[in-house]
Amino acid sequence: MMRAVILAACLGLMSGPAFARAEPPREPFIAVRGEAAVSLPADYATLVIELRGEGDDRISALRQLEETRSRVIDGVSRLQGARAGVTSRQADVQPAYDPQCNDGRYGGRRATGACAPTGYIATMTVWADISPAERIGAAASLASELGASSASFRTGRLADHRAAYAAALQAAYADARRQAEAMAQASGMQLGEIIRLQDADVQLEDPEDQPQAAAIMVTGSRITRPTVELQAAVPPVAVEATVTAVFAIRPR
Repeated sequence: MMRAVILAACLGLMSGPAFARAEPPREPFIAVRGEAAVSLPADYATLVIELRGEGDDRISALRQLEETRSRVIDGVSRLQGARAGVTSRQADVQPAYDPQCNDGRYGGRRATGACAPTGYIATMTVWADISPAERIGAAASLASELGASSASFRTGRLADHRAAYAAALQAAYADARRQAEAMAQASGMQLGEIIRLQDADVQLEDPEDQPQAAAIMVTGSRITRPTVELQAAVPPVAVEATVTAVFAIRPR
C-alpha cells in the first residue's frame, strides 16, 4: 500500500530543516515528499520459550531446568520441515518461600527460621528463530509438549532487508515524481530534471530482533513433530521508505 504526503511546492526559494545545509536551487522548483511501503512474506519468526526447573536445593532446580532445556531445544531444533537458530537470553535462580512469607513483611529474609527458603526455582528464556515462518505454530506446540512452561511467538522477520528497502525506495521515488508532475501540470509548468533526492526516513527491524545464531540443520532420522500441530498465520513484513525530492520546473 502506498501513501504520499506533499511536503512543499513553490516556484521560488524554499527554507526548511531538510534543506538547511544546502544551497537552494537557482531556478523554479517543486519539492515533494514521497512515501511507499513494500510487504514481503516473512522469512522467519521468533519463538520465545520460557523454561522452568524446581528443586529442594539450587543444584536440583538447575538439573531439572537443564533436562527440560535440553529436551525442548533438541526437539525444536529437529522439527519436521523447519530450521531453528537458538539463543539463550536470560537465566535466573531464585529461592521459593512458604506462601505466608510472601506478604511483604519479610524483607531481607534469613536463611533459617520460619521464612527460610522451602526450595529453589530456576528459569531460563530461550529464543528460537524458526524458518520458514509458517512452521512457528508447530514449533510452539512442540515446545509446550516437551515441557516448556510457555511458548509464544513474535511477528515475522526478514533475513535481509536490503532488497526490500531498495524496492520501497524506488516506489517512494516514483510516488514523489507522480506528485511533482501533477503539481507542475496544475501550475501550468512542465517538470524538469531532478535537482536533489534525499532519503528521509526508513522503518527497519530492531537489531536485537535479528537472528543471533546460525540455523541448526534438520537431520532426517531424528525429525520430530508435535502430537497436535498449531497452525499459525504469520503476517507479511512491511518495509517503509520515504524520500524528499526536488525537481526543476519550466514553462511549457
